[in-house]
Amino acid sequence: MTRCNLVAGAVATGAPLTDAERAHLDGCADCAALVATPRALAQALARTARAADPGPGFAARMTVGAHRRLVVRRRRRIATVAAAAMAAAVMLFVTVRQVQRPAADQRLRPALAAATPQAPEQTARARELLQLTRFDRAMAPAARWDDIEAPLRSHRALLNLHRHPVTPVGGTP
Repeated sequence: MTRCNLVAGAVATGAPLTDAERAHLDGCADCAALVATPRALAQALARTARAADPGPGFAARMTVGAHRRLVVRRRRRIATVAAAAMAAAVMLFVTVRQVQRPAADQRLRPALAAATPQAPEQTARARELLQLTRFDRAMAPAARWDDIEAPLRSHRALLNLHRHPVTPVGGTP
């Protein structure tokens, strides 16, 4: 590697020059100009550098912009709190509504009590089966009856037709 390349590498990396490289600067005008360039640039920038003026109304523009951002944040915060409150109200309504429903086995107790008496052995087995199963969950309606009865009208009409068959005129059924 030549001495000029070593000087250029030292200038590019910002490393200090060795004594041999400084001695080379006395004999090479290109290397001397290369080493002087960063110093000349720094001095020129120091002479012309001044603080940037933001211009008239800068503080007012910044205040208005900050105020807009604060208003937007406040609106978002209010909307978020309102949505959370609405969700909490819906969850509370659903929970209270489910708690107020009587269990299905409580509604069926009068019907079970009115059933024909059974042997004590069968009654004990029935109680055991009821305890093992989740009777209240199995007997709870899964949908509103209004939604179920409308599609069943055609089936009921067919069932009534078979219960009370229509006899043709002048013939046997």
